[in-house]
Amino acid sequence: MNYWATARLKPGITLARAQAELKVVQAAIDKQIEGNFDVHASMVPLMESMIGKSRQGLLLVMAAVARCCWCCGESGEPIAGAVAGRSRDAAIRTALGAGQWRLIRQSMVESVVLAVTGGVLGILLACGA
Repeated sequence: MNYWATARLKPGITLARAQAELKVVQAAIDKQIEGNFDVHASMVPLMESMIGKSRQGLLLVMAAVARCCWCCGESGEPIAGAVAGRSRDAAIRTALGAGQWRLIRQSMVESVVLAVTGGVLGILLACGA
């Protein structure tokens, strides 16, 4: 059987001092237990035990997510500018008799074409083509 325990160090207590105290407790437990039991205790910082060897991979994933968020913000900026610039165009189309649904449909078609084009280019870039 394996047992795990998690504890916090008191302020001012170093990891080395806690490890030394743990060895004393472990020696006392070894004297009390009869039979062939392998009693082993060690102290590992929580961050190290949770992340371990995957730290570099996690940092890489965090960097990739940050880059994607930045790219999404950068790609949304020209679209917002285009929408603001198109208000005059929409006003003229409305004056000529275009209905609200026709204006919405035009905006949706433009957005879908832009999204599909960006998605296809992203997939091609990811595949290395």
